[in-house]
Amino acid sequence: MAAVQDVPRLVLQAILASQSPQALPQQRKEAVAFLEQLKRADVTSVFSACATLISIQQLAQQYGALLQPTDVVGVRLAAYQLIIDAVRNRWRELSPDHRVAVTQLALQQFREAVAPAQDSAASALNAATGSFPERGKAAEFLAVVVRQQGAGAYTELMPQLMAGAAEGPIQAEMTCRVLLYISEDLTQFEVSGPGGAVGVSGDGATADTISPGSSGPADGPDVTSKRAFLSALTASATTVFPFLCEVLEQHFQAAQQLQSAPLPPAAGAAGGSGVTGAAAGGAGAGPAGAASSVASPEQQRRDQISAHVAALSAALGALGTWVEWVPMRRLALSSVLGACAFFVREGTTALRMQALDVLRQITWRKRGNESFADYSELMDGVGGALLGSTAALGLLLGPQDPLPPAMVRELGYGGSQADLGSRVLEVVEGLGEGHFRALSETSGRRAAFLAQLLTFTRHPYLRLSGGTLTLWQQLLREATPQHALAAGGGAAAPSGTGVGSGAGGGGSGQGSPGGSGGGGGAGGSGSSKGTTHGQQYSLPVDVVSELMRVLCGGMARVVPSADPGVNNVPDWCDSHAEYKEVVVSYRSQAKAILRLASSLAPEQALQAAAALLSSALTACAAPA
Repeated sequence: MAAVQDVPRLVLQAILASQSPQALPQQRKEAVAFLEQLKRADVTSVFSACATLISIQQLAQQYGALLQPTDVVGVRLAAYQLIIDAVRNRWRELSPDHRVAVTQLALQQFREAVAPAQDSAASALNAATGSFPERGKAAEFLAVVVRQQGAGAYTELMPQLMAGAAEGPIQAEMTCRVLLYISEDLTQFEVSGPGGAVGVSGDGATADTISPGSSGPADGPDVTSKRAFLSALTASATTVFPFLCEVLEQHFQAAQQLQSAPLPPAAGAAGGSGVTGAAAGGAGAGPAGAASSVASPEQQRRDQISAHVAALSAALGALGTWVEWVPMRRLALSSVLGACAFFVREGTTALRMQALDVLRQITWRKRGNESFADYSELMDGVGGALLGSTAALGLLLGPQDPLPPAMVRELGYGGSQADLGSRVLEVVEGLGEGHFRALSETSGRRAAFLAQLLTFTRHPYLRLSGGTLTLWQQLLREATPQHALAAGGGAAAPSGTGVGSGAGGGGSGQGSPGGSGGGGGAGGSGSSKGTTHGQQYSLPVDVVSELMRVLCGGMARVVPSADPGVNNVPDWCDSHAEYKEVVVSYRSQAKAILRLASSLAPEQALQAAAALLSSALTACAAPA
């Protein structure tokens, strides 16, 4: 490879060629080959070249003539990715002094991302940079360095970052992103070297004492250091969860205040944005994105709201990774469930989806060393948070309540809440498939869960209603005949006392995303292996009866046409074959459900069949 002083220019040229739409295929191929060769070059050369290219000042001073303003973001992101990969895979090849230098570089880039330096040499390029993706890479760079440095670096650095998060939304966003990447890196990325994966049990190994400026362990992370790092993260959960919930509360309130505050008299005539408008405009706008010399008060407010929304998104993203492995007792005692419930109710569409993702991640967890009571308490709390939120949004109806036309339209294909309905269904499926018995029957959450599932089953959109059938089969199959049915009326009140109440229901803290939200009441005793076995349960008669009635009516409507013409295919299907596949699957599962339900409730099954037959005979007797 060329001399060390030529490497940054060669790397820059290769990155530009690989990203340029005007580059010839051969040029692009050679550029990619060069970058692959660089990854195997001397590690100090890699770090030196990347350090030059991620610095906006050095780019402007040394290579400004080679760059267009629109090239800067792509070059810096590519250089960030190269140096991040080198830290992950080749950390142990660095000398102690080089490790110190890389750590200092990561801290410097983090600080510059929080408060970009403004000098004359970099002003032209800096004005065109899109700050949001670069802030993410700077946070990821610092996270992987901290991960390699060990538990001591994490223990020393994170309190400083959390304290600095109070200075503004960008600082809060960056700190949340570091927390996200540290947790994500620990659970998903295995550093090359001796030792296998470390189980996420939170057992306490002694943490090493490596400061952020030190060289780190000479041989890189091994099983012992991984275990120590995990122990440090687990111990910090009691600090991290309150911090993230505080970020959610403060920046939601700040965005709301900005939205409601009147503009100065000199403001332009543009319409207000609010939290929703800022999220629709993209969290990547950021205050640094408005680099023009003149910005209207409306644009300034929009940028400020966007910065707060970015902090909210980063905090929810961090929660989504931490809830995957934090001990369940600590998770249940935190305010995470209450915060998620708040944002499902009050957040923008994007924030609602992120909050639902956090709840979904929890439902996917399996019980490890936790007690059955702790496990059930957490899952019952998830059910309370979810069902309280859907009831507040009007998505939870009683078995006899008619579907509002607005719900049919908005949850259907192309509706404004179609994606939200699909995501809620995913959480409902995860909760029901593994944790239905954990839902508290005495507080009404189990009945509310069945009402929520039945609400989606009744919807005419087959993608939504058909997604509930597999879970219905499981619930009916596991309900034995002698314990299958209970008196009706248990699911008739979707706003029952147990839906959003209790410490884990997420119903408290209505005006604040940081309201209390630990676990709810346990769902009763059961098998030591989990919540899907052991405890017998009953199903309300009115729910089973309504389910059979809905499916009987649905099977009569859902019949694939023999004509494969385009006009016979609904908008949500691309072809007649696809529609036929969906219909056949729906009818097959519906028949299986009817057989299971008939064995549990034969009298209600006869009534449903009689009603269907009477309707069919009436239709046949009607004049053409």
